[in-house]
Amino acid sequence: MPTTRGQLDALLTALRNHPVRSDRPISNEGFQFWDLFPAVDEADFSPALAGQADSWIWWSRWADEAFSPEGTLLRPALFHWRGAWPKIQLAAVQAGLVPRLEFTERYGASGVMVLCPSGRDQETDLSALLACFEALERDDEVVALPLAGWTQSDGWSDVAGAQRDPRQTAIFWHAQSHEAFDGLGMLSGTMHLYWRGDRRRLADALRSHGFIVETPTSVDVSFQLRSRRPAPRDIATVADARAFERPLAARAPLADASGLLSVERRDPAIGDGQPIEHLDWTADGALLVCNGYSARGLPTPPQLLDPDALTCRERLDDVGHGAMVLTLRALTSGRLLIGWSVYDDGTCFRLDERVPGGGLHTVLRYPVSHLGRGDVFDVCERDGVIVVPGQSTYQLRGLGEPGTRAKPARPGVVVRRKRPSAPGPWDTRHQRPYPGSNAYVSLALSPIAPHVAITEDGGRVVRVYDRERGAPLWHEDTSDQLSRAHGVRGLRYSPDGAWVVLMRRRTIERQDGSFVAAMQPVLLDASTGARRWRALETTLAGAHAITFSPAGDRIFAGMEDGAVLVLTRAGERVARLKAFRVGAVSALAIHEDRVAAGSDRGELCLLRLASA
Repeated sequence: MPTTRGQLDALLTALRNHPVRSDRPISNEGFQFWDLFPAVDEADFSPALAGQADSWIWWSRWADEAFSPEGTLLRPALFHWRGAWPKIQLAAVQAGLVPRLEFTERYGASGVMVLCPSGRDQETDLSALLACFEALERDDEVVALPLAGWTQSDGWSDVAGAQRDPRQTAIFWHAQSHEAFDGLGMLSGTMHLYWRGDRRRLADALRSHGFIVETPTSVDVSFQLRSRRPAPRDIATVADARAFERPLAARAPLADASGLLSVERRDPAIGDGQPIEHLDWTADGALLVCNGYSARGLPTPPQLLDPDALTCRERLDDVGHGAMVLTLRALTSGRLLIGWSVYDDGTCFRLDERVPGGGLHTVLRYPVSHLGRGDVFDVCERDGVIVVPGQSTYQLRGLGEPGTRAKPARPGVVVRRKRPSAPGPWDTRHQRPYPGSNAYVSLALSPIAPHVAITEDGGRVVRVYDRERGAPLWHEDTSDQLSRAHGVRGLRYSPDGAWVVLMRRRTIERQDGSFVAAMQPVLLDASTGARRWRALETTLAGAHAITFSPAGDRIFAGMEDGAVLVLTRAGERVARLKAFRVGAVSALAIHEDRVAAGSDRGELCLLRLASA
């Protein structure tokens, strides 16, 4: 019998009922745990950016047209997937399909699946094992569970939920033992089945369905299963399916009506689906980038990218496994300033210099977990002085002491740095206390005056000190009636030192009583702390990142809807370009005539600024 569209629908229904963890709100209500993208017709389509869940299936318009109007599959069709492949394979076979799965590494547990017209008439080891389990399940004395959890303990938990009594005969396999199947559902080696009860009855059932069975001698030993049937014939390969695919259309280019901004290039995989939180340009035009944590996994190490190809020049991969990068700056001196925190291993910052020909060596490496009980969330350096916030003090240190140095690296090789055995002391003459207690601290140094701005009280208060005299200059409470919770995403001075810009997350109560998270920039006069630009704050409401042009005359804002907005300091809109179709602009950095924008979906976009 031919393969039909109804079988594909049965597969998708099974996946709909399989829970998958996600770090984003689910919007595809018909399929709560998987994103489904049928009949895609765009060459640069990215399910990681367009979807809401971590698992998905998409297929092109050409694959969709492989079905006749009556729903019969006429030719091999190719489907792209990400998720738990044992679940996909099992659901397909239960729907009467015999798919061919091939695996790729681009999205981790992902790959392609081929359906062919003749697949419904073929038998595989997996379909035979399912038939055996169905026969056992028809007998009320046996609990037979295919793919019961991810581990043996998970499987026994599922058995406990299905059994009538603890002595009932049971047999199952889990996701780890499922890896004995290949992409066609044939056993490529020995498969282990876990059991209890009547072993003879189970062994006879397995042998009757064409398997070589090694019967266990005790309940502590699993059944060992091997195949003796030939692989099915005439199952289409990926190459067969690709022969029917046609080039998809490129998306219409994103454009800015004013002509000021244009898209130069983009890469949807720099952050591997995780939000890009740190972007900066080095003095020689390299791009420094690092993504942050999400439920998708640990952040990737900071990278130096070649902006002309978006390829990696250096990976700063020795900041600690699973480190949360708190600050990442490319200094005008050519040094790289990195601050990070590792769970149970404290907080550290480091200054690196790039070696001609490739590689890095460390000028200074210093653990700062002893400065306070909270994490250090920002570090600044200017004029040879490092400023580090603790929980109740900020401390300064000169850079006269050399750190651990390494020999120059060969081109393309990253130098491994060693931790100094005994870090030098801080200059306590420059240690300055500030009132309040706050484990989430951000700070900024004025470019024209010896002033340091620090956030307090969860980001509600900005306080400015004269760092030479240790004297407080002013403070401003930025609380308002709409705010329910606060979190600081950044603090910076404008290039001329006239403004202090605070990026604050807040929770807004809607008229219907519900709450929504939003970003709120706060613009303060650097001399007095006064909020004189309330109208501009309203225009920038929802901006996740704000930076200034090198001359300081224009404001660049990364918006919630994926747009980059350019304003004059008076609030007049100069340009607007939607850099990302899906997701917010989470980071911005400018170098000469280039703007780098990162999204909260891990996409990187380089924009070109037209000459004035």
